[in-house]
Amino acid sequence: MRTSIILTFLIMLMIGCSERKEGSTNLQGTWNAKWKTLPSSFGGISEITSFEMNGNFIFKDDSLTVIANGYPGCVFGVDTIQHTQLWDLTNDSLHLISENNIRGISYKIESMDDRTVELKLMEDIFLTLSR
Repeated sequence: MRTSIILTFLIMLMIGCSERKEGSTNLQGTWNAKWKTLPSSFGGISEITSFEMNGNFIFKDDSLTVIANGYPGCVFGVDTIQHTQLWDLTNDSLHLISENNIRGISYKIESMDDRTVELKLMEDIFLTLSR
């Protein structure tokens, strides 16, 4: 009995500590994206009138396309951009990877389920993905 309890604990520990690879997640497909930040992080810059931006994340097995819809007054930028890159997922982070296989932006996963993913970049940029 004691051996089976220890074995069960070790298996659960190994599952909890292992990396989640892109093929084992439910991120595949198109997600609506909303970036937000706190106005207090930008100290009253008069040109900035909005602290949110919408877009999409399109996950495929081996690539991620990020579309960010900027506009005048947006803290994140005035232009709409679209960029495709590699990605991977660990227990606590979503990593965007360059063509040279170098990790770039890494979002900390705050919560994740089949319909919503809450991510955080640094201490004051929040990204919500929703289906």
